[in-house]
Amino acid sequence: YTYRDLSDNPVLASLWKEVVPKHAFRHRFLLQGLFALAAHHKLQDQVDNPIDLIDTADQYQQEALSTYINLLNDITEENCHALFAFSQVIVAVSYSRLTLDIDRQIRTSEELIVGMVEIFELLKGALVIAEKASVWLHAGDLGPMMEDRTEVRPSMPPATRNPGIKALSKLSDHIAGLGDDSTEGKVRVESLLSTIQLLYTIFLEDYDPVDQLNKVVGLPVFVDSNYTNLLRVQDDASLVVLSYYGIALYRMHHAWILKSIGARIVQAAASLCDALNSVGLEDRVLLATSDAYETRVQSWWFANARYRPWCFLQPHNAHELSVAVKALASSGQGAGDWHIAVRSGGHSFPGSNNIVDGVTIDLGMMNRSHYDHGRKLASVEPGAAWKDVYHDLLHNGNVTVTGGRDGGVGVGGYLLGGGISYYTGRNGFGCDEVINFEVVLANGSIIDANADQNPDLWKALKGGGPNFGIVTRFDVRTMPAVDLAYGQNIIASNHSDEVIDVVVDFTNHPEELGDDHLITLYTHDASLSKDVTIIVIRVNTRGDLNTTSFNRVTEIPALTSSWERKSLANAANDSQVPAGGKNVGKTLTLLNSPGILRQSASLHAKLVADLAETIGAESFTTQMFLQPFPSYLSSIGQRNGGNMLGLDRIPSNAIVWDAGISITNGDDAALALAQAKLGTVISKLEQFAVEDGAASEFVYMNYADASQDPLGSYGPENVAFMKDVARRYDPEGFWQQRVPGGFKLSRVSSSP
Repeated sequence: YTYRDLSDNPVLASLWKEVVPKHAFRHRFLLQGLFALAAHHKLQDQVDNPIDLIDTADQYQQEALSTYINLLNDITEENCHALFAFSQVIVAVSYSRLTLDIDRQIRTSEELIVGMVEIFELLKGALVIAEKASVWLHAGDLGPMMEDRTEVRPSMPPATRNPGIKALSKLSDHIAGLGDDSTEGKVRVESLLSTIQLLYTIFLEDYDPVDQLNKVVGLPVFVDSNYTNLLRVQDDASLVVLSYYGIALYRMHHAWILKSIGARIVQAAASLCDALNSVGLEDRVLLATSDAYETRVQSWWFANARYRPWCFLQPHNAHELSVAVKALASSGQGAGDWHIAVRSGGHSFPGSNNIVDGVTIDLGMMNRSHYDHGRKLASVEPGAAWKDVYHDLLHNGNVTVTGGRDGGVGVGGYLLGGGISYYTGRNGFGCDEVINFEVVLANGSIIDANADQNPDLWKALKGGGPNFGIVTRFDVRTMPAVDLAYGQNIIASNHSDEVIDVVVDFTNHPEELGDDHLITLYTHDASLSKDVTIIVIRVNTRGDLNTTSFNRVTEIPALTSSWERKSLANAANDSQVPAGGKNVGKTLTLLNSPGILRQSASLHAKLVADLAETIGAESFTTQMFLQPFPSYLSSIGQRNGGNMLGLDRIPSNAIVWDAGISITNGDDAALALAQAKLGTVISKLEQFAVEDGAASEFVYMNYADASQDPLGSYGPENVAFMKDVARRYDPEGFWQQRVPGGFKLSRVSSSP
């Protein structure tokens, strides 16, 4: 009897009972959706193995959702009825899922609001189908469902004693007074008021009770998308408005799919508003007295970056961060010497994203990923790790994005510094795929930066680092998730010359072969081998195991070799470099020449021998990477609106060289010695590059050491542009003066 609670309307209930199952037997995804819904209905009873039933429901849901998403791009007269029915089934399943999680007390208020945003967006899917297949649906056996989808038109409240209408009217008057002269402010108020006007329709006294469940559940179909965006960032006024929708849902609690959801939405909205209205953000602060404080300290990848600030401030959304930035910006005047750091993933060099004397804004709680099926965009928050982003996008949309290869790396710093990816040969840098940045500025305002709004800031953020604001959301182009063809060849160091010849040849491949990706690593790790080992990682992003681009690699004798298909999510998870060492690293860009690469291999071998003699071979590991950097990457960036990297200044195909040393015994004296010896290596390599005609000024930010100048390497024209943008969006210089970590424009000369 699952169908009975899908509608209060007896006509529609009969359609669910008799007609929808007929379509389900012709369309497997709809049948799977109905199975998932039935499993959720069964879970309302006391069952012996609820976890097994939940897993079964989830399996049916994921399989059905994957097919549904693909078919939204191919709606036909034959499949439109099944798609339309499924669009409502999946919403019912999603509501039930929220209810189940609530009953088991495993959802926070923030997660509940995120779940509601996802339901709002799923409901939009029904509207897409209804618009594309209107004629077919009206003429078919599910036509009465279309009649029920007549648009809910916003209206002003009638004179009434209805307490709900009166409360909404007061709320409307209050929100109307919140507007300011900015475009963002006007859009916000208009969106909130239009949503309130929709809510009037479900609080009217003469509302037909037969259709009430359908109208209440379907209301978000007609909600302004700007309101959904406000809800996504947990804007305080949007949460108050949502609480009224929660009241309406509570009135429908007789339907098992809604159960306790309405009451909990009201509670969640109230608790979040209280937190957001607290400028002190007490419940977002970790002091050293907190049990979680030391755990957070230890989460930095570099052991030598594990500073202990006065406190960690952990905002959960853009609004909370806005409140925090305004509060911090208004503090700190006088002779005191304290500052602010900002951390996304915690992988950059010591001092760039943490601080001792001051406050560290830790974005680790802003780690959500969301796929917008209609726009085919992924919205990713800065504190997410790439392995989690790929997993979420794979399972929720069967898509992926151009992002980090090491799954433990954070989103924020990676994209602001450029972002080399397996997909760089076909899509450019990760930053080139960002079509919109949501940014909190120094004055606390929250703005979007894209090709149409604040386009100068959009361009500056693509490689410009932490100089303009804190990005709270990256909207990124997606592509279908195709398993990679992925392999590693582990090769003895006596084949170094052959490996370098392969690297040089691969770097000269044309853009037409951009689906193939090569990374070469020279490494010392005494726990694995007493000799330097070479690891060649080869990837085809189309999953082509028969690509010929790596033929020369496979001709070199290997100690071990692999070549298989694996998802990007699994590849990223398997590629995480272990944390906890005291590390130092530097980078150069070298023009593609076998001579300079052989010098780099020789210098690395000598570095390993020197360190083994002075601090012991077991006390350190090394990594030296050679990564192809073809000149056509500049053209890809320009096609996507331009970036700040200045790649057009590199005269030919090049190699990004970077080397790092990790001290595994925790000895600070050994770290200082390693840093000095690595400095000697890079000085000699730079000298060889000049003599060989292989020198390049470009310094890749994400691999750079604090002593290097990636921003200056972009060229004087780009430096001047970034400084102009920084002055426009941060006229007081807050990000330059109060947030000293990372690479700062204030420390770069604009002169050539």
